[in-house]
Amino acid sequence: MKTTSEEKAKVLKDNGSFNRHASSVISPLFMNSPYFDARDLVQVKYEMLRAVKYDDISITEASHQFGFSRAAFYKIERRFFESGVDGLGLQKTGPKLPAKTTDDILDFASALKAERPDITNDEIVQEIHSQKGVLLHKRSLQRGRAKKKHTET
Repeated sequence: MKTTSEEKAKVLKDNGSFNRHASSVISPLFMNSPYFDARDLVQVKYEMLRAVKYDDISITEASHQFGFSRAAFYKIERRFFESGVDGLGLQKTGPKLPAKTTDDILDFASALKAERPDITNDEIVQEIHSQKGVLLHKRSLQRGRAKKKHTET
């Protein structure tokens, strides 16, 4: 069963390896080839690394042909050496953990709630700000407490 171009694009998007900048790939490998697909980010990155290592193409030229900057080449190369092919997929950007709702802050909030069961989230947020110096939104507090409660069970 042969997959259509749209089906393949959907699979690539679903697994996080769709190259949104496929039109920037000008390597001869990817021109009119049924095997090479510029939309496949993992394949493009791998072929770029391979071209530098085995085809004697400079990093500058390979970066240009495969649609990346030289700085991106070095990041891609590092990720490949650290994680293999898995390192060539899209990486999640942004913070990995909440910055303000640390365990210390959540424990402080829980202690306040235990001492004063009638305290509101607004009042807890005010106490956190005045005693810990952390300006926190009450919704962040609610999410943090819910997440901590969920992970403890």
